Amino acid sequence: MTILVKQFSSASIINLFGIGLALCIQILVLPSITNTEEYGMYRWIERTGALFANILVLGLHRTYVKFHSDSTLNKSEFDNAIFARTTAIIIGTLLILTVVPWGLNQFYPLPYFRTEYYSIGTISVGGIAFLLSTRIASTKGKLQIPLFQQNIVLRITLLLATILVFNGVINFTQMVLIYGWAFLLLGTISLIRSWYRTNTTWNVSALGKPLLPKIKAYTKFTIFGSSVDIILATIDVQMLMFLTGFSSVGIYGLAFFFASALDSIKRPLSQILAPKFSTYWNVSDIQSLNKLNHKSAVIQTIITASIFIILTTNIEWIFSFIPGGERFNESIPVIQILIIGRLISSFFGSNGELISTSPFFKMNVHITITVLVLTVLFNLIAIPTLGIKGVAISNVITLLLLNSFRSTFLFYKSEIIPFNISSIFYVIFISTLLLFLLTNLDINGVFRFAITIALIITTLILFKNHIIKLL
Repeated sequence: MTILVKQFSSASIINLFGIGLALCIQILVLPSITNTEEYGMYRWIERTGALFANILVLGLHRTYVKFHSDSTLNKSEFDNAIFARTTAIIIGTLLILTVVPWGLNQFYPLPYFRTEYYSIGTISVGGIAFLLSTRIASTKGKLQIPLFQQNIVLRITLLLATILVFNGVINFTQMVLIYGWAFLLLGTISLIRSWYRTNTTWNVSALGKPLLPKIKAYTKFTIFGSSVDIILATIDVQMLMFLTGFSSVGIYGLAFFFASALDSIKRPLSQILAPKFSTYWNVSDIQSLNKLNHKSAVIQTIITASIFIILTTNIEWIFSFIPGGERFNESIPVIQILIIGRLISSFFGSNGELISTSPFFKMNVHITITVLVLTVLFNLIAIPTLGIKGVAISNVITLLLLNSFRSTFLFYKSEIIPFNISSIFYVIFISTLLLFLLTNLDINGVFRFAITIALIITTLILFKNHIIKLL
């Protein structure tokens, strides 16, 4: 078993446990202690924290991955440069987004400022720390440690906080604040552990030393590129909040949670592959890039198609466990729309990491900006007319355009293509057949769920040899 497979296997196990905890929190606990508006606020704060984290990290996570294997660099000087800048960003972000607003609000109370908003700062700082720690750890083959802290320990902390709210020990506001500070603490610990595995000498004075011209040039575009990427990824919930309100965000947020569960499978794979892509680009090994991206697409497509079938055929049964689940019934068709987008995206492999670590990283910025402008226009039309379904349809169109533009460009420049027509045909045909069988099955509840799992496992076993050939 290769190191890559070992990393992905262990990361997948951690993510499965993390998804289980998240399901428990999002389905069983949070709906029982919040109304749709509070739930929407929590989801908005979480997504806004991610937005700030990805912007304020200033592209340093991608810069580290891009140049970690560059043999022309002094490793210690490079690590110190990234370390010093990361430390300054974390301190500055915490001051600007949490400490300063808190101080100002003590003297100039703002009528629309909610106490929960302080958590945006701590979640942002924790997000910056986790972004850096996962990227650094992925270059050292130790991705499991930060993943465990972010997906397991952090979610256990949130689960305990929600239980305290349920029992009346603390209130919703205190829960959100506890979650924010836990995010900050665990992210910082994870980042410190990751830095111990590098060549840094913990030299903060390296902040005053200029970066090499090629690193500076890449970082400038990466700052802008990362910012546009995360704005594109969060524009749906931001526009929905401003055009409708927190209640709609709550309904959409639950639907998006199910879609993001699919992303949590893809994310560690992309983080593992990014350093490999960077290394292959540095030595112009196009054949290895093509092969690795193709494997990525196959793995993502199989996993996403399996979860797509499970959710599509069992979503109403899953919703029956949600306390007051009828409040969130609007989420069901939205979930089905969003996961179609994730299935389409899986066909294209890890092209985001592939193009961002390539010599064509500038083109990635142009592509993302183009898609972002189109997405804003789609949302301005779709949200007022179709509401929550409209923003979900816009999300699917965004994923289709972004992946199509990136893959077309990579094929044009380097003849890299993540899939072949026969692979897509097999997936669509088998998925459609399974969906037809399961939707016409006159059984509901846990028995339908069990049969769904059994059919998927049986299908994977029957087509095992074909899947191996694809890999």
